[in-house]
Amino acid sequence: MSFGLALLGAFALATCPASPVDGGYVHAGVIRGAIDTETDVVNGRFRLHVGEYRDLARGIFQKILWSVPENRRVGGRLVIRGRTLLGPKRTFVQRFNRAYADDTSVAFYPSTIVPPRAGCWKLTLRTGHLRNALVVRVDG
Repeated sequence: MSFGLALLGAFALATCPASPVDGGYVHAGVIRGAIDTETDVVNGRFRLHVGEYRDLARGIFQKILWSVPENRRVGGRLVIRGRTLLGPKRTFVQRFNRAYADDTSVAFYPSTIVPPRAGCWKLTLRTGHLRNALVVRVDG
């Protein structure tokens, strides 16, 4: 990687308007993600890591349990589309099936988000007729 690209990446992370975290949750409208406050938060903002691990040395995956009120016309799958906000344009798409639980007032979607590279990413979350977005800082 050239010095210019490394500098651009550092600038993108420093200026990333990542979504604020509320306790152990991040919100994309009414879609709520349960996160790990030790690894997924920097200065009160949402952060993930490149790849599927939160912490590779400890073998901790980047699992997030998304929940949505059932009365919001949800679907059987949650689709997450990521695109970079700063720097070279990149995208990724992941799909997660709904998990059913005893509590039928809420739809649950377990996920392991795997961002392909560091940077500032807009994640658009869609299920059924519901579509909301958030911003995440992704560290290398």
